[in-house]
Amino acid sequence: MRDTRTSGALKTAGGRRLTATAVAMTAAVATLAPLTGGTAAAAEAPTAQAPLTIPAEHFRDPGKLRFAGATGFLHEDTFGVSWVSYADGKATKLGSEGQFAVHGGGGDVIAREYAAKVVLQDGPTGAQRTVTIPQGQHFHSVQAGRVITSGSSTHVLSIENGVQKDRVVVAPAGAAWASPIMLDERQGNGQGFFMAYSLNGKTLVGWVDDFTDPVIKPTAIPWDQTGHGPGVSGTRAFFWDYRAKRVSVWDLTGDLTKPVAEIAVDDGYPKAVVGQDVLVERARTGNSPYVLYPLSGGEPRPAFEAVDVATLADGSVLATVSGAEKEAAVHKVSFPTDGSAPTLTKVYDVPEAVWQTRRFALAQGELHAAEHSGLRDDYYGRVTSRKLTLSGELAAGPKTDRGYEHESPVPGYCNPTCVPVLPTGDGRLVFYAYPGDLYVTDEGQGMDDRTWTGASPEGSSGYQVEGRYATYRASAYPSPGAVNEVFDLDANKAVFKRDLGTRQTALNGGTLWAESTTTGTVDAIDVRTGATRRSVKVAGCDLTGLQVVGSFAYWKCATGAGVKNLDTLADVTLPAHTSALLGDGYVAHEKGGTLSVTPLRGGGATRAIGTVADSRPDYGWTVDKFGGHVGYVDADQAVHVVPTGVPASPLGLLDAEESPIVDRKAEKPVWAAKWWLNKPAASWRMDIRDSAGTVVRTLQGGETRGVVKPAWDGKDAQGNALPDALYSWSLTAAPADRAGPALTRAGDVALVRGQSTLATGRYEPVTPTRVMDTRSGTGVAKAKLGADKTVTLTVAGRGGVPAKGVSAVVMNVTATNATASTFVSVYPYGTTRTSASNLNVVAGQTVPNLVVVPVKDGKVTFYNRNGSLDLIADVAGYYTLAGTGSLYEPVTPTRVMDTRDGTGVPKAKVGAGETVSLTVAGAGGVPATGVTAVVMNVTATNPTASTFVSVYPYGTTRTSASNLNVVAGQTVPNLVVVPVKDGKVTFYNRNGSVDLIADVAGFYGP
Repeated sequence: MRDTRTSGALKTAGGRRLTATAVAMTAAVATLAPLTGGTAAAAEAPTAQAPLTIPAEHFRDPGKLRFAGATGFLHEDTFGVSWVSYADGKATKLGSEGQFAVHGGGGDVIAREYAAKVVLQDGPTGAQRTVTIPQGQHFHSVQAGRVITSGSSTHVLSIENGVQKDRVVVAPAGAAWASPIMLDERQGNGQGFFMAYSLNGKTLVGWVDDFTDPVIKPTAIPWDQTGHGPGVSGTRAFFWDYRAKRVSVWDLTGDLTKPVAEIAVDDGYPKAVVGQDVLVERARTGNSPYVLYPLSGGEPRPAFEAVDVATLADGSVLATVSGAEKEAAVHKVSFPTDGSAPTLTKVYDVPEAVWQTRRFALAQGELHAAEHSGLRDDYYGRVTSRKLTLSGELAAGPKTDRGYEHESPVPGYCNPTCVPVLPTGDGRLVFYAYPGDLYVTDEGQGMDDRTWTGASPEGSSGYQVEGRYATYRASAYPSPGAVNEVFDLDANKAVFKRDLGTRQTALNGGTLWAESTTTGTVDAIDVRTGATRRSVKVAGCDLTGLQVVGSFAYWKCATGAGVKNLDTLADVTLPAHTSALLGDGYVAHEKGGTLSVTPLRGGGATRAIGTVADSRPDYGWTVDKFGGHVGYVDADQAVHVVPTGVPASPLGLLDAEESPIVDRKAEKPVWAAKWWLNKPAASWRMDIRDSAGTVVRTLQGGETRGVVKPAWDGKDAQGNALPDALYSWSLTAAPADRAGPALTRAGDVALVRGQSTLATGRYEPVTPTRVMDTRSGTGVAKAKLGADKTVTLTVAGRGGVPAKGVSAVVMNVTATNATASTFVSVYPYGTTRTSASNLNVVAGQTVPNLVVVPVKDGKVTFYNRNGSLDLIADVAGYYTLAGTGSLYEPVTPTRVMDTRDGTGVPKAKVGAGETVSLTVAGAGGVPATGVTAVVMNVTATNPTASTFVSVYPYGTTRTSASNLNVVAGQTVPNLVVVPVKDGKVTFYNRNGSVDLIADVAGFYGP
């Protein structure tokens, strides 16, 4: 069998193996199925709110000069790249560079590089022509409408009379190799470009200035080992020897075997040759000072201050200058020949930059965005959050800049793999980052204050989050393939794993809705237990999309889309649309850039609410599915938040965590329950009462978005420690939107010391009573339990177990009529089953075992691994949190009865239908008085027939419960917890005759 461990086994001082009668069980956290959304009648219409427009956030940035042509220049700013005319300063936008790479190189030709092609566009007219890059060649640069490529040789590609020409650059005779060395636009002037080539083992620099007959002309310009070529200003080139701090100037129309000037530049970076000077940048931050070094030598003189410069083919310069208020303008700079100060003529005012929204999310009235400046050198962008008012006039609070996460950049162009902003709805953000895991940022924290979860999706997209859970496809390692996984972000572990293949899924609270194997049908799976609560047919086609919010499911397939009301099973038809997001009682959908809303609750027709700049959901528009609004970003980067006018669901729970104890000896002796809300609360209050109903402590909080999490330390309002006992609590939360009634919730919590599990408190024995038998239908349905199946038994209020205040039950569980070797696990209802087993069964055998199992919601669950079998459960006692009952006291295991030698009882087998009574009080370390129950290891041996043995309180009526099931000739032991009456217990044998042995292991008393 796969697992033969016994849950809760222990050893006493004498070494005998006992079951978990006195062992603390693993705590099972109380959780809750999501409450479905209310009907229209259950929710009040909220006060009508006007839409909110949040203007785009502007900032000053000078942008970047990409290159300067004859009649205009190419400028990059937050809106993308634009061609700007010198004559009138008019800017013609070309688009975001994320869609292509932009190049220039003399003249007015703009080159947009795509995969395997370059589109050449005339700046002033917009006329275009396309150059296709042949296979084996690679784009390198552009010079005045010619595309330079490299590969096994260097090529010049051009369009002449509508026909593409491909000319190979000819290297000097004997050259081992040749390659272009132009790395940016300033290394060519539209009339030529530099190349490096190897001759006689040396790397040399050559010049190509004839595009129709491209031949490398040798020069004496030094080779820079860093791979950078000379700079070009009009008809002159300059080479910066940064090691020697010298600049050499060369005449490209004359003799290239020697420079025309060579001067020392001891401070700065040469940018251009202008007139009789070299223009040098002194610093590279902000408005840098530029100076002019005379070609004839001498001291430099001031020129101007600028943040960026670019040279023109005629030798003049463009300069971007930032003013005192950080406004920026591009100037054309002319340099008088008499050595006087340069003249700056403004040709273009750089527009203000705008932060652009790349990803977008709304949750619990809070707006989250991944934003980018739009500038090429801004790799990371930032993530921001801001809260919206929850009632009254709709308004936005201040924006919180949460910074950026180094491993999760927000690219300037956000393609479908761009880092998402996924709020959980309880204040946290979840994101995917290197090396391929999910990270969490808590409410109010920056992106660098991340916490690693250990969850590892297969990819950076396609995962969902809500509350404490995230779901995604993950590797099934060490098995091949992948599985669907639900990860508990609070517990940092996966609670659900199942291979659902490509089937559509939707996470809603603690329920994973998954497309079943039946066409158009979805299953509601409890993520904690893996049990399917219900199945609903939502469509008549294979699903390609699924979303669930409360009582509504949005579905999509190849032939259409719609909504199914999961309560009434009514269908809602939607207008034709490209994409859609399901909100609380409405669907927002987009088509052709128009965003519309269709109500699902409260009546009303579909209405258009705005025009989006990015039609992709969660990129350019989104919904707040937690009772909130619709949001979108327009072409000017303004954010619009639009109330739908649809009544929200009543305030309810999506999930809950309600521990029933506070252990004062724990590391953190605090009761920290959590309730995840389906929409924001205006305030909440919790009253804690003692057994007399007196309020001993009140906890309360104000506005809450997502999760209510009070913390109680077991003290009263004055700070006094309260006595160990069972306390009741009641929670009331008021909806922030004032729609619908307050949420109420109640339960119990026990203060204990040193016991931090559900099997805690005091033990109360009961007369053994059969509470379940699958053979007869007692307690559960009359049917064998099949392979990999479960059956749930309600134990609270049955067999002497109270209906309230029970933490665990003690049962003798028997497996019989097994068709295959298997194991059986008994665990708290509504929790995730572990790998532990309670019974290990061989086909055909009848096997009993004593089980201590925590109780949740009054129930326990039984699981069978293989084949089918019948299960029988006889309750023997329970643990109570009410402060009554008995405490367990172990003793050194001692034999107190043996019918073979007359220990404790007469020396004689117990016959068919006969009983024998044993006095346990005062024997084997058991006190003579005050004992309520004993724990004994009872062994049946030498049976003459198959039989069962029952152990029960002396002087009471025996029930149908059994403790041992024996086959003739076998020796069978089992642990027994039996109440003591008048200091005695009684043993009963059903058939034949049998010897009985009893070893006491402990007792229960005050």
